Amino acid sequence: MAKVFNIEYYSYNEYEEAVNEAIFEYLIMPCNDNHQVLLNYSLKQSSGSEPFVSKNAYGFQTFRIRPKSMFNEFWFIMTAKVERFDDPILNKSTFSAEEQLMEVNSFDFHLDNYLYFQRTPLTMLTEEHQRNIFLYDKSMTLQDFYSGLSEFIHNNIVYKPKTTTVETTADEVIKAKKGVCQDFVHLFIAIARLQGFPCRYVSGYLEQATKLHGSSTMHAWVEAFVPGEGWVGYDPVNNIKINTSYIKVAHGKDYMDCSPLKGVLYSKGNNRTSHHVKVAQQ
Repeated sequence: MAKVFNIEYYSYNEYEEAVNEAIFEYLIMPCNDNHQVLLNYSLKQSSGSEPFVSKNAYGFQTFRIRPKSMFNEFWFIMTAKVERFDDPILNKSTFSAEEQLMEVNSFDFHLDNYLYFQRTPLTMLTEEHQRNIFLYDKSMTLQDFYSGLSEFIHNNIVYKPKTTTVETTADEVIKAKKGVCQDFVHLFIAIARLQGFPCRYVSGYLEQATKLHGSSTMHAWVEAFVPGEGWVGYDPVNNIKINTSYIKVAHGKDYMDCSPLKGVLYSKGNNRTSHHVKVAQQ
């Protein structure tokens, strides 16, 4: 059964001294895929300039704004309506564990998905922290491995906001044993890629009525490849598979590919930034 969601993303920036020049780039628009369709959207912002709409390297829509004149504050609002469908996978893969390994290790598959095998600065583990992680056993199906990995991270890392930054690495997370959604995801990706399995970092929204961790802001989860099923979503923060309460925006190698806001500005003094999201089923 499909769900229709109304989504609002709001950001506000205030600067102690006037900003001479700036460029803001937002990656916040729900995408279209076989799980969901964007029905409509609108943009409002304080700069007076027209947003430039383009696609990033992964094909996801971005909005770039360059204010026309100096300013001390800048606000941006996106509203969108999305229809989210039931999972299109009707039956589980009939691939055996051996057949799954053959598919994932094939030359053609590596060639098509090489980006998601690569360990990045945010998704690397030192030799010290490669001990006592969740290990793949050749008797496991990939579904069992990914579900077990999600549970392992959920049980060993505490969800604690404001304890990490967007630059916190998987190595630092496994040492501190606490973090937020992107930290859980980076650790999941690090452990999976270390053992030769491709994963994608996903950013998006989570229905707030679920009361799950991460629903108050933009959320992050993992897409891991399962032969016969395709890219399957796992949320290690809440230790569940992705369902119709999740609305995808973009995917990439790690957070840096999916950051909701990037930009450059020329100014002095302090600044204050705030943002919030609203995600409600219609």
